[in-house]
Amino acid sequence: MKCKDFKEEMSLYIDGMLDKNKKNEFEKHLKECSKCRKEYKEMMKILNHIKKEEEVELPKNYKKELRSKLESEKKTSRKIKFKPFMGLAAGLVVILMSVTLYNNYLNNDKLMQGAKNEEFSYDKAAPENSSITQNENKNESKKRINLTSDDNNMKNINTDRKIIREAYLQIEIKSYDNTLEKINNYITKANGYVENVRSGYDIDYRTKDSEDKLKKANLTLRVPEEKFDDTIKYLDNLGKINTKRVTRNDISNQYFDTKNTIKNLKIQEERLREILKKADKIEDILQIENELRRIRKEIDRYTGTIKNWDRLVSMSTINIELTEVKYLNNEIKSLDKGIWFKAKEGFISTVNLITKGIEGIIIGLITISPLLILIGSLLVIFILIRRYLVNKS
Repeated sequence: MKCKDFKEEMSLYIDGMLDKNKKNEFEKHLKECSKCRKEYKEMMKILNHIKKEEEVELPKNYKKELRSKLESEKKTSRKIKFKPFMGLAAGLVVILMSVTLYNNYLNNDKLMQGAKNEEFSYDKAAPENSSITQNENKNESKKRINLTSDDNNMKNINTDRKIIREAYLQIEIKSYDNTLEKINNYITKANGYVENVRSGYDIDYRTKDSEDKLKKANLTLRVPEEKFDDTIKYLDNLGKINTKRVTRNDISNQYFDTKNTIKNLKIQEERLREILKKADKIEDILQIENELRRIRKEIDRYTGTIKNWDRLVSMSTINIELTEVKYLNNEIKSLDKGIWFKAKEGFISTVNLITKGIEGIIIGLITISPLLILIGSLLVIFILIRRYLVNKS
């Protein structure tokens, strides 16, 4: 007999309900297993102690009190607990606020991303070291000279830094057409040009009357490098600057390394032409001509990169996001900034902020209304099913 079977049949043995065979097995295991024997003795002590205790009569109203307590407990269990619904309601509020804030963020970020995508990208690839292909015969390759850059010349060249300057401005303006005309006139006088213009109406302010439509635009301007700072200062005064970012990319090392590579490639090209004049075998002539074509392609590629860098260095890039608005916060100005003027300015800003917030909440509610209807329907179904189950129980 196992200890598990012993524990299960202990009560039957004490009550004398085991048959002869099981009783013998039980007594045999009791003699052999000290652990089970100890447990059996403890059980017998408990039973002997209980037998010595006198029986106590139940209270007179015990049954009625027990019944009333059970009925009251049943009524409280039928009450619907609203804690889960409070958590669900809090979750809905969080979702609503998150969607509202996210919609506002998307509206403000759309045109900024469009301006970023239009920024001109230039080739940043570092020049590769050129070498003569392995197909050339060994005798000719031993005669070739591995050309390196002249360090003294590079020190003199590096004094002229090659810096690409770019800027991004986000400006709120009152009159789109007037501002665009001012920008065109200024850029023309500065010997620059407008490279790209994308314009449209602000979707948040679309109305039936064309006069109330507010415009937005993304502009890419190219101005001479020496007029870059003056142009930025001029643009700062056209309206309210919400975002301003100016970057300087120093490509001097890449620029002069690439020019030095072109110089070395041209020397290699001249050397190969001299070898080509002396070559007698057709195989050698074909290999040298192939190498000349490869070097010429490398020279053309690096020359194109240099020209592109020269254009970016000489003509700086300015990306502008123009947003037409009805009112500008900086319109309230006074020579004497007293406490009442500052209070008035703060009051107007607060009212504008509250108006935009209410507008965002309304748009958010309308946007997620299908989701709210679905969640409300599921909530009603859940409450009805819960009430049905409680009443049935």
